[in-house]
Amino acid sequence: MGVMLVRPRFAARLLAPVAACTALALLAPAAPAQAPAVTAPAQARALVAFLPSPAPTTAVAADAEDPSIAFDWALDALDAERRMTLGLTSAAQGTYAREQVYLDISQGTRVSLNSYDPKEPPPLRLLPAPGGAGRLAGWPAVRARATDAPADLQPGLLAETVPGGAGYAGIGGRPNGGAIVAADRTGRVAELSLGSSGTVVRRARAQLARRALVVASLPPGAAGRAALAELVAQRPAGELLVVMQAPPPGDDAQLLPTGVLGLAGAGGGHLTSSTTHTDGVVAAIDVAPTVLEHLGVTVPGAVKGQPMTAEPGRDAAGLRSLTERLRVVLPRRLPALWTLIGSWVALLLAAMLVADRRGERWAFRVGPLAVFWLPSVLLLTAALAPSRTAELLLATGLALLAGALTDRLAGWPRAPMVPALVGLAAYAIDLASGSPLIIRSLLGPNPLFGARFYGIGNELEATLAALLLVGVGTLLAGRGRSRAAV
Repeated sequence: MGVMLVRPRFAARLLAPVAACTALALLAPAAPAQAPAVTAPAQARALVAFLPSPAPTTAVAADAEDPSIAFDWALDALDAERRMTLGLTSAAQGTYAREQVYLDISQGTRVSLNSYDPKEPPPLRLLPAPGGAGRLAGWPAVRARATDAPADLQPGLLAETVPGGAGYAGIGGRPNGGAIVAADRTGRVAELSLGSSGTVVRRARAQLARRALVVASLPPGAAGRAALAELVAQRPAGELLVVMQAPPPGDDAQLLPTGVLGLAGAGGGHLTSSTTHTDGVVAAIDVAPTVLEHLGVTVPGAVKGQPMTAEPGRDAAGLRSLTERLRVVLPRRLPALWTLIGSWVALLLAAMLVADRRGERWAFRVGPLAVFWLPSVLLLTAALAPSRTAELLLATGLALLAGALTDRLAGWPRAPMVPALVGLAAYAIDLASGSPLIIRSLLGPNPLFGARFYGIGNELEATLAALLLVGVGTLLAGRGRSRAAV
């Protein structure tokens, strides 16, 4: 890989209006009458665009729910623009909801969906408002839901903080969830333009002449790639361009391909932030502080995201590989444990048949040792990233083999001390290196779910504590036995 995706510097350093009016707004190819705007400082502009994946054809309809299809298409589209700094955006913390991604971007902070009541975001409708503005019907329910959550959540804080508010350029007749990012804390979009897919770039650029911040929803498929290329080609000096895969529907955790132009640092490199401490990965809540910092606007204290930065090295293949690995971590976690336990039971029965009581005692020693070796073995399989079957068999086989060798060479009661010390040392080394293997391990925190991007998660915390107790206990038991013999 051209870029190491986990930063080694971590140790140092989220009723409808009248029908005729609605139809006119949806069909108009050009922007409507403009609302009064506050002129932003010269050259300080930011454009946030969402790129949807192509609609599935009949040939791939059966795979429409596969998140890798939309992911690969968006990553390829962004990778084709070689000047863009590439990365992955963590779309949610825990359970995923498409509308919540937009809300998190707009408020610059996030909590798990389980912290909200109701859990799912209320439905919103984008409607035209007087003076060329727009409004999101249902916004009071969004604010009430955020107020009841156990955090300082202010939906619409990004657009509220930008002088003059934000503009939104969308496509009539298509989903316009991106308008949520352009809404202020009252649900108002300062300037709204809905029209044809072929004019979205021109309308967004026209709004940028009047607004410091514009949000745009690009068309899907080939038209979207053409619009992306047009945005990049027409980007003036001093403009921040953030293009993110539009959050897809569904409830699967997502990492969204993202490209940025206009950050200080390495053009064409990779993204990171202090939120994630992980090269190639940022969080959705990092968009707001990135935009505000670029515009020279003070970031409100309620924004918990951190500005994105560009680092040298561009590796789209590495981003794809990381995502593919993170998608399988959770589905394989319990099967790996059950495969080991099942294999141990089979080994116990076989040993009892072959060697009776002696075989039974041997198997009862090897089994726990294999469990103690499993955390270390899972770091190895994380580095190899094998297929599901290969990983389950490899983890089980290596753990049992290591357990048998430890039993033979170390003896009891000190044998458990060996896998305990090896495991603690291996994880300490990886932590000091920025957790490159831990986050890919079946026991790792899994940045796909956005709750933790580095270090150790709850499962691993309990595992390492148990290894420490086992290591200390067997060491003391061995010393006590030696003193008794003396």
